Amino acid sequence: MDVNDSPWGCYPETILLFPELQLRIDLRDPLGAETATLLRGALGDTFAVVTADYPNGMELTDSENEVRFDQLREYLNERDLQYIRADGVSTDDAHCERGVAVIAEQGLACEIATHFNQLGIFWFDGDGFWLVPVIRQSEAVRLPV
Repeated sequence: MDVNDSPWGCYPETILLFPELQLRIDLRDPLGAETATLLRGALGDTFAVVTADYPNGMELTDSENEVRFDQLREYLNERDLQYIRADGVSTDDAHCERGVAVIAEQGLACEIATHFNQLGIFWFDGDGFWLVPVIRQSEAVRLPV
């Protein structure tokens, strides 16, 4: 699939940064077995990467996105959900969305993303990542495309 033809735009070209794990994952490349094992060891067999930045794809100021990120962490803490920092970055490092890798079932992760008006989540299935729609009408996409 050509990314330009995808309803996801540049999402399949995201770089995921996991600062606590000192890990940088380029979603354009297949996930190696060693990296998948590291992720499973740190976060379990499945988890979601969720952000609160740029709701519905709208541009916000850095300070507005910072407030939303704080609200996301508060939301997760109130529900006793475990998470670590996981940011989505463009391939040129010009765009960054602060986020978290949250240990939650996929349905709950989608509810969290819906609460924060997100188009979708990144879902780790134990072996690799998927783009899963939340408020966008499209199919889940296995990465890399």
